[in-house]
Amino acid sequence: MGHTAILDLVRDATEAQTDQRRHNLINMVFRRADAGTAVVWAYLMLTPNAGGSATVIATGFYTFTLQHAEGEWRITKVFVGLDNAT
Repeated sequence: MGHTAILDLVRDATEAQTDQRRHNLINMVFRRADAGTAVVWAYLMLTPNAGGSATVIATGFYTFTLQHAEGEWRITKVFVGLDNAT
């Protein structure tokens, strides 16, 4: 999926939502790391603020691949796996 397709996906999802959502990342674990690359796993708990209180609407996980370049760590790849999306 290219840059434009990703932006379109996010834009379409955002326009369809009627609430403010938060991707709460918990239990982050470095699965692999060296001087130039790191892989991080994290569990996801997705919550909206609809109705004035947070509820869990989806759970899942993220896998991040990071590269170290020019003195900074940058995310080069993200995978999101949803257990139960609504």
